[in-house]
Amino acid sequence: MNNLAGKPEYASIESELKDKLMRELQLSKDPRVVGPNKVVFDSYIRYSAMRKFPKPGWAK
Repeated sequence: MNNLAGKPEYASIESELKDKLMRELQLSKDPRVVGPNKVVFDSYIRYSAMRKFPKPGWAK
């Protein structure tokens, strides 16, 4: 897999997809987008480590 985000030749597609995502998050009333305290989800203190997931077989 190749990350194409930020590459100039894909800028129009990236912008279109970001717009679609934001519309969907607004339609679904996602609290991270429309809530009164949008940053609360990213500010919680973690009391345990992030769970480790195994690498998929296709990952190098």
